[in-house]
Amino acid sequence: MDTRYLLEGCWKYVLRLLPAEWETLARETKAVERFREIPSVEVLLQLLFMHLGLGYSLRETAARGQIGNLADVSDVALLKRLRKAGNYFRQLCLALLREQQRQPPDFMTGELPVRLVDATHVKEPGKTGSSWRMHVAIRLSDLECDYFEVTPATGKGTGETFTRIPIQPGECIMGDRAYGRVAGLAYVQNCGGFSVARIASNFPMEDAQGKRIELLDYMRTLKKPGDCKEWPVFIRHEGQVIPDRLCAVYKSQDAVDRASRKVVGRSKRKRQKLSPDTIELARFMMIFTTVPEDRLPLENALELYRFRWQIELLFKRFKSLAQLGHLPKTEKESAKAWLYGKMLICLLTEKAIARAKSFSPWGLVVPGQAAPEQVAGVQIYASSVAELDNAISVAR
Repeated sequence: MDTRYLLEGCWKYVLRLLPAEWETLARETKAVERFREIPSVEVLLQLLFMHLGLGYSLRETAARGQIGNLADVSDVALLKRLRKAGNYFRQLCLALLREQQRQPPDFMTGELPVRLVDATHVKEPGKTGSSWRMHVAIRLSDLECDYFEVTPATGKGTGETFTRIPIQPGECIMGDRAYGRVAGLAYVQNCGGFSVARIASNFPMEDAQGKRIELLDYMRTLKKPGDCKEWPVFIRHEGQVIPDRLCAVYKSQDAVDRASRKVVGRSKRKRQKLSPDTIELARFMMIFTTVPEDRLPLENALELYRFRWQIELLFKRFKSLAQLGHLPKTEKESAKAWLYGKMLICLLTEKAIARAKSFSPWGLVVPGQAAPEQVAGVQIYASSVAELDNAISVAR
């Protein structure tokens, strides 16, 4: 994208995609406390979007800002502004996510504070760039990142586990199958928290009599797609017995077909013999939780985990749309601000694509007129990563 296009024709449209309170939030979050070399919130956003959205270095961004008569600012000053903009970007992201209703309904979690934990690989640019693993924890109520760590991608102590996350008593921490391990689940329990995690077919559990549970025997009681059920189970860790719940649902036929193809493909890549039991277990989604049933009923537990997957898809789009696969910042606050800024760019891109796919393609909202999605009375968004990628390729 040409810089002049961003500064002229495209920029006014970008401003219309932002939440209405974008200027007020800059002051409330102290992203802007005083104007010196940067004359306004709008100019600050233009400069930071050049860095985040167009991939310019801070030095090149500063130079282009001078050439475009935006601001006479150094790359060091821009870095300081970026560090202070992390919470501002987060608040803008939250406002856009509220528009898209991507937060769980209150009835699902009640007063149970839920945190999502995930990790992703981050590679420095270049053929010789090192590989890192980025660990994050996000509060589901407001999508605030309250834990952030970058570790080497390989080596002892770098894996995905609940044990690296600080846990507060009474909160629920949720992760995918990588976090469904006995040591991590016991750690959460001992910290006074609750856990929700997907489990593998070989996860060690016992019944009330201390007999090891064969998952397939339990799953075969679910006869058709949509059937769901839970069982009381127990896990052991270093002499400690922890009571839990095993919750499962029979997947839809489409989901079963996808899971089966994935299992077969993985076995071929790894040249492993595929057990018929493994294919049969692919029909079911199984999660493990220590949250009591009166606080998180079966249906809510299954739905809550499904929401976790939707957030994972959101982050997959972030990596695809905004090159979130590499992390050029080394200092913690700069890295967090960079990540939140990338998320903001992606959410704005999704919103622009939704408008472009559903309404006349001149790309601008006429001043004084309601936005197209407000006129329609509904929110329309790309339903898959493939649709987003296709829409972006067409736009380019």
